[in-house]
Amino acid sequence: MPEFKKVILISIDNLRYDCVGYQPDKRELREYGALKYLETPTLDAIAEKSLCFTNCVSTNTYTTSAHASVFTGLYPPRHGVRAFFDTRLRPDAVTLAEVFSTNGYRTICATDVPELFEPLGLTRGFDHLVVRDDSEVFCLLEAYRNEKVFLFVHFFDVHEPYLFSECPPSKDYNADYFDLMADLYRTFNLTITDKRPHALWQNFGQATKRNINYLLRVYVAGVSKFDRGRFRLFIEALKTAGYWDQALTVIFADHGEGRCVYAQPKFFGHAGELYDNVLRVPLLFQAPGLTYKVDHSLSSLVDIFPTITAWAGIQADFPYPLDGINYQDGGRAGAYAEVWVPLKGISLTDDSEGNPRVPVTEDNAWLLWQRCVRTKRRKFLLTGKPEDLRGGASPALSDEDFIRELYRKLLARFEDEAGVRHYLRALKTGTKTREDVLSEFLGSLEYRSRPRAYLYDLESDPGEECPIAAGESPLTLIEASGLLQEMLSLEVQSITTEKVFKEGEPQKTHAGKDLAPKEERSIEVIREAYRRFGPACGVAFTGGKDSTVLLHLVRRAFGGRVPFKVIHIDTTVKFPEVYAFRDRLRREWHLDLEVFRNEEALKSIAIAQNREECCHQLKTEPLKDAIRTLGLKALFTGVRRNEQAARAKEEYFSERQDPPHTRVHPLLHFTEQEIWAYIRKYNVPYCSLYDQGYRSLGCQPCTKPAVTSGAERAGRAQDKEQIMDRLRELGYF
Repeated sequence: MPEFKKVILISIDNLRYDCVGYQPDKRELREYGALKYLETPTLDAIAEKSLCFTNCVSTNTYTTSAHASVFTGLYPPRHGVRAFFDTRLRPDAVTLAEVFSTNGYRTICATDVPELFEPLGLTRGFDHLVVRDDSEVFCLLEAYRNEKVFLFVHFFDVHEPYLFSECPPSKDYNADYFDLMADLYRTFNLTITDKRPHALWQNFGQATKRNINYLLRVYVAGVSKFDRGRFRLFIEALKTAGYWDQALTVIFADHGEGRCVYAQPKFFGHAGELYDNVLRVPLLFQAPGLTYKVDHSLSSLVDIFPTITAWAGIQADFPYPLDGINYQDGGRAGAYAEVWVPLKGISLTDDSEGNPRVPVTEDNAWLLWQRCVRTKRRKFLLTGKPEDLRGGASPALSDEDFIRELYRKLLARFEDEAGVRHYLRALKTGTKTREDVLSEFLGSLEYRSRPRAYLYDLESDPGEECPIAAGESPLTLIEASGLLQEMLSLEVQSITTEKVFKEGEPQKTHAGKDLAPKEERSIEVIREAYRRFGPACGVAFTGGKDSTVLLHLVRRAFGGRVPFKVIHIDTTVKFPEVYAFRDRLRREWHLDLEVFRNEEALKSIAIAQNREECCHQLKTEPLKDAIRTLGLKALFTGVRRNEQAARAKEEYFSERQDPPHTRVHPLLHFTEQEIWAYIRKYNVPYCSLYDQGYRSLGCQPCTKPAVTSGAERAGRAQDKEQIMDRLRELGYF
C-alpha cells in the first residue's frame, strides 16, 4: 500500500453500527419499524469501495474517552480520560495529531463541539482548530493542497437533538427540526417553554422517558438527513478539492445510541451501561489501492491509531506499548470498554447563542460504573469495583469512607446520606461490626436484584437479554475468570491524570480558555521584531478586531505604549464607525498615527468596479508609499493563518520587496474565536459594527454582515476573495 500524503479521519458522533448499509445485523431497526426511515446513500456509496468492519467496539459509551482512545491507541485506564469530563489526557501521551505533525503534516481539527476536546487536552498537536465552520476547513485544505495534511472532522449532527445540525450548511437547514418539535409537543400535549434547540429536546426526552418506541424512528430520520444533507455536501467538497481520491480516509463513530440502563430496557440513549447497540460502531477505511471487503473480525477503536500511522508510512516510537493493533496483523481476541457515572449529572446544554456547552461542574464526583471485555462470541461485565474491597473490613479506611466505598464499589452508585448516617451510628455504638455491614450489603435486595459479574452469549442472545452468572457452571466460571483477569490487569496499569477543573480555577472551554501561551508567543514575536529593526517598525491599523488586538499586545509588550508609527490606509470609503473608532483609539491610546491615501487614484478610479485595480490602487500603493516615506524596515499586521486560505502559509517574519521590508505577523496562531476571547478577557474596545452582525471589516461597498455559522470573511466581496493570492503578490496583506 502506498504512503499517503493526505489522511482524513471522520468521526460521526453517536452513529449506531446498524445505520450503515454494509452491516447485516438490522434486527432492532426492523423490530421497532425504523428500518424504512433509513436512507444513507452517501455512506453506502463509500462503503462499497471500503474495508468495512461489522464488529468494531468502542472503548466507552460517551464522546470524550472514546476519542482519547482513537487519538492515542490506548484504553481509558492508560490514557487518563476516563470519566466524561473529569481528568485530562496523560501528559506523555503521543497523539495522532502530534505524530502526523512531527512527520511534516499540516494538522487540522474541525469540530462542532470544541468544549468536549480542548479542556481535556484532546486538541494537542493540531495546527488549526476550526469550530462549526465547514467552509473554513476547505479554505485551509485549499491552502495546503500541495502539502501533507492530516484532517480530523467531528460531526455532531447525529447526536441529539436529532435532525438538528450545530453547523447547518444552509439558512433553513434546521427548520425541519423545529417543525418536528412543534408536532411532537402537540402530539404529547406538551407546552413549549424554551425554544432553544437543546432545551426543546431535553424537555421532550424527559416527558417521554426516552422510550425507544418514540425515539428510535426519529433518530434514524436524523441519520438519514445527515447522510443526504451536510455529510453529502462535505464529501462532495472533498472530491472537488481533489482530496478524496488520493487520501486515506477513516470513518467511524465514537459510540451509538440504544439501550444503556439494565433496569430500563426501553430507555434509549448513551453514556450508560455497556450494551452492544451503544458500544458497537461503524468503521470504514477507504484509500487508493484498498480492496473492498466486509470484515467480521473483532476490532476496537484503539486499533485506528496504529493502523493509519502504519499505512501512512510513519514509524514512531512511544514511551509505552499501545493497546491498539494494526488491522493488517489480524483481528483481536478481546476488546475492553468502561463507563463512569457522575454524582451531579452532566450534559450538553445551550449557551447564550444556542450552541452546545458543558456546564461548569468542577466539584462533581465520579465512580467507575461498569467494565467489560468483549470477545467475538462473549461479553464479560463487571459492575462496580469490588476488587478494591478485597480484605473485607478495609482497616485503613475510616468508618465513613468504608461505608461510602461499599455504596460506590459494591452497589455501583453514590451513597444516600441517610444510609451513611445509619451505618455510622451502628458502627459507633457497636451494634454492628464492619464485617456485619459488608454482609448486609452483599445480602441486600439491591445487590442481589441484578448480576454484578456476568456473561452474555452474543450468538444465542444478541439482544443481551439473558445474563449468565459468572459462576453458573464450571465452564462459564473458567471463561469469566480469564476475562476478569484481563480486565484487572489493565486496571493495575491505570494512571491518574490532572483534573480538568483545578481547585480555584474556572473551566477552560473554547470560548474562555487560557490564552496565555498564545499571548506570550505573540509578545515574543513583537519584541523579537523590535530587537531586529528598532524604531524602524510600524504597525498597520485597519480599525478591525485583529489589528486592535495587535495594538493591545504591542502596548503590553512596551509598558502601555506603542513605540513606533501606526499606519492607517484610508480608501475614503470605509464605514463611518471605523473612522470614529480609529480616532477614538488615537486619543485614548496616544497613538502616533499616520494616515495615507492615494490621492491621484481617488480622482479617477471607479470604486469597487474592478476589485483588483481598486484594492491595489487604494490600499497597496498607499501602503508602499507609507513604508517608503516613513523609512520602515518592518511592518506589523494582524494577519491570521485561519482567516483566509491565501494567508494560511504565512510565517511570523516574511521578507518582501518593492519596497524592501519585513512583514511581521504576531497573530498568526490565533483563531477568530480566540481573538474575541482575548477582547473579552482584557475588555479591549472594538468597532461597534461587530455588534451589528459584521465579522470582518473592509470598505463599505464590499462588506456586509455575515452569519456566525459561515466563513469569517463571508461578508466580504467574494470576487475579491477569489483573487486574494494575486492581490498579495502585488503587496496586499
